[in-house]
Amino acid sequence: MKVEPFLISSSLLGILAQRLVRVLCTSCKEEDVIAEEFADDYGLKTGAKIYRANGCKSCNYTGFSGRRSIGELLVMNDKVKDLLKTTTDEHTIKTELEKDGLKTISSQLSEMLLAGETSLDEAIRIGLGHA
Repeated sequence: MKVEPFLISSSLLGILAQRLVRVLCTSCKEEDVIAEEFADDYGLKTGAKIYRANGCKSCNYTGFSGRRSIGELLVMNDKVKDLLKTTTDEHTIKTELEKDGLKTISSQLSEMLLAGETSLDEAIRIGLGHA
């Protein structure tokens, strides 16, 4: 948009990104093992136990029961303002914020997947592995 970085840092208070993730039905989810190529592509442990949707009467044969909201919140603090003065490179800013504890949507999807709360297909659909 060709907006000067100092205008962004002085005008914004924060940025929130949200996604709704379908949660696996606890009655019918099936255990699965992540394929090696998917594990490599998405930064997961090879052979990790995951679950996949199956479908039963209690979930109306969808394999999912409900949704969970996950989000990524960027609060404009002094560090972010200083970063925006020196760079507008998205990757650099994201890397620095992750060092300070920013939980990305992708990392939350990975946690949900490994905890058996959602499927690999759903995690990929929502944004697993997006940098």
